Amino acid sequence: MTEWKAAAAPWYVRLLGGIFGVIAIVMIVSPQSKMMEDGVDFDRFPVAGKAEVRAWYFGTALLAAWVCLVSETAFALQAIAVILGGFAAARVVGYSIDGVDENGSRHQHAVFVVEVIGCGLALILFETRPLVQGKRPDPNSKRL
Repeated sequence: MTEWKAAAAPWYVRLLGGIFGVIAIVMIVSPQSKMMEDGVDFDRFPVAGKAEVRAWYFGTALLAAWVCLVSETAFALQAIAVILGGFAAARVVGYSIDGVDENGSRHQHAVFVVEVIGCGLALILFETRPLVQGKRPDPNSKRL
């Protein structure tokens, strides 16, 4: 049962690296198309606001893609869990502070579900990976 997890982990990491890469490209080239799905009208931002949004979204997605594509699988799985878990947690905090849209964006809810599932899958793959390879991690090691 756990053998598939060992085989899936590197593929999952690379897949998410590709997805984050696509997000980075979309957010630098056509952020309006992505942001309108959540009701954010990028085109109405001032130039400085547009630059800020591009910088944050592009930079974050580019870093996530890079980590997934060049890091060891175990480290990349942890990074994916932090990134997607952080996104999901920020949504929960935002909804707690600001409330939920009355008209409710199905896209926002779908993204939240994908973030939670993606984070959970990364954690499952990370937790089972050392045992599948027949090694137990050294608790004294600082290496991830």
